[in-house]
Amino acid sequence: MASSFGKRLRSLAAAASLSAADLAAAAGLPRASAELWLSPEGNARADTTLGNALALCRVFSCSLSYLAGTSDVFGACPPPCDPRSFVSRLPVLLNKFGKTLHGMLRNTSVTDTHLRVWKSGGPVLLSDIVSVADFLSCTPDELL
Repeated sequence: MASSFGKRLRSLAAAASLSAADLAAAAGLPRASAELWLSPEGNARADTTLGNALALCRVFSCSLSYLAGTSDVFGACPPPCDPRSFVSRLPVLLNKFGKTLHGMLRNTSVTDTHLRVWKSGGPVLLSDIVSVADFLSCTPDELL
């Protein structure tokens, strides 16, 4: 996923003729992050928080699924939301899709440590959102 995000973001920025500095300013994010995401060397390591990803979606008016590289459909920009609400919505989402927390922890990159960090207000990574969406057989946008 990380590679897909980096490649997709690099393509979007190039199409919009945005430098790393321009992208950082437009999204209100650190320039160093934008430089990593847009560098060919950084593509393999590129990941970001859900909050940063949502800011990037607003810059390009694209869906989270498109930005993450899980869909080739440009899609609509997600509505404004608090990225921290994901952890409180997780039990509802698991129930909606007929899955269990135990199953999610066994079959995704998400661990008990992730849950503790998220519950304490720590960041949710885009790669974790993609992993949970894959487990639930839905799109990252449906998790918002």
